[in-house]
Amino acid sequence: MKRLKLIFLALIISIGTFTSCSENDINNVPDVQESETVQTVIAELRTMYNTDGTEIIDEHLTGNLIFDFCFDFVFPIDLIYNDGTTVSVNSIEELITVIIGANNDLYIVGIVFPFNVEVYNPETNQVEIITINNEQEFITLLESCTYNEPCDCDNTYDPVCVLVETPNGNTITVTYPNECLALCDGFTPNNFVDCENDCNCPTNYDPVCVEVNGEVIEFQNYCFAECLGYDQSDMVDCENNSECEVDELHVTVGDCNVDGTYSISINFDYTGDQDNFNLYIRNNVLIGNYPVASLPLTIENFQVSGYDEDYIKVCFEGTGSEDCCEDKEWYPPNCNGGDCSITNLEVEVGECNPTTYTYTITIDFDYDTTEEEFSLYAEGDLFVGVYPLTSLPLTLQSTELYGSDYLNVCIGTPNNQQDCCQDVDWEEPDCGGNDLCYEYVFPVSLFLNGTSVTANTNDDIDEYLDLGYQLEYPIDIIYNNETITVQQGLLEGGYGERCDD
Repeated sequence: MKRLKLIFLALIISIGTFTSCSENDINNVPDVQESETVQTVIAELRTMYNTDGTEIIDEHLTGNLIFDFCFDFVFPIDLIYNDGTTVSVNSIEELITVIIGANNDLYIVGIVFPFNVEVYNPETNQVEIITINNEQEFITLLESCTYNEPCDCDNTYDPVCVLVETPNGNTITVTYPNECLALCDGFTPNNFVDCENDCNCPTNYDPVCVEVNGEVIEFQNYCFAECLGYDQSDMVDCENNSECEVDELHVTVGDCNVDGTYSISINFDYTGDQDNFNLYIRNNVLIGNYPVASLPLTIENFQVSGYDEDYIKVCFEGTGSEDCCEDKEWYPPNCNGGDCSITNLEVEVGECNPTTYTYTITIDFDYDTTEEEFSLYAEGDLFVGVYPLTSLPLTLQSTELYGSDYLNVCIGTPNNQQDCCQDVDWEEPDCGGNDLCYEYVFPVSLFLNGTSVTANTNDDIDEYLDLGYQLEYPIDIIYNNETITVQQGLLEGGYGERCDD
């Protein structure tokens, strides 16, 4: 887990207070504008929630975004869609609904200024309200948020608490699951206070465990678990914390059925002792329990969800490990008729090239369309190219895919994109060359909000990236002792790590 923390600076931002209206308020006209900063914040918040809107537990250690993220919005706020319309958001739950509901056609691009946020000031041990009046002040706020490396703490539930003063002069109790996590956030034992224990539990260590959204939480004893609403039916074995792992979840989309459903084939790698797994769709709706021996599992009548992407989650319940759940999204086929469809999408992985440490893939599919071309995107949004449908089956070099093992296939060109897409993934072969790295050919240009800067060292690049700048492509790099030009996707891992990392 990477967490945004606020370094409290002497920001050139006013500390907001709520006052009655005055003549000066006549000049406080809301400023509606696009904001790259709000898009960055939305992207970061999206990583803290599952695709069904539920919290990712290890991203919400205290249950308070001020400490788990960097700041919290003071609601309501007004956000701007790419089509120019605005939406008023009244709570964090509504905000997450808006974020998850975004798609390629409708997404958030801006925010209405001014708005308020709550931040924690460690110098005063207070939560303070800051007014953000424009994009530059929003940038300044985000520049004050830094990524902390994940805390090396376990999942033991032995809570410690700290008191923090709120803007109205009251105090709130922030509860950390254990002392290690509180220390990682900068608190010391001198800040700790007694956590309220309404259940009056004993302090003996007789651990019990429960599993929530695939993660096992250990309580000091059964009383503490019961205090939070768990009972014996929720208990799992604490001893199996490292005995389960699910990865390489693949979904292959099959043909449509006459009733509007379609078939999918599911396969994944699994390490563990359990014989059966649960399969869920959105909102944690269980669709069945299946034996591992049935893999690859074919579901003949999978229901279209109505979202832009369909979704499943595989879980081995009660195994005591957060690694025992894995989810997957993909574009469903057009099973309701129309003038476009993609079926039988397959990727054949070729042999490794021992000299370049690369490999080839050959992509092929059946289609029903009047279009003559199709587009490929790596990792869903990294543009690969446009190709004639007559070129199928199409062979590509792995270096063209930005290091991705996932492609999105869409009928049409980026300027004439139909709502007709399918995705496919595959298992990358081990072609060696894991020690290869890249070096920049300086100078390198970066940009932010229309402003372009030049970096002449790796440290310069890192500093600008931390400030929210983006690399300006194409970029020349030195890779495997050759100078090559990269068109996109360098930071996504297509050429390994940077040589000094």
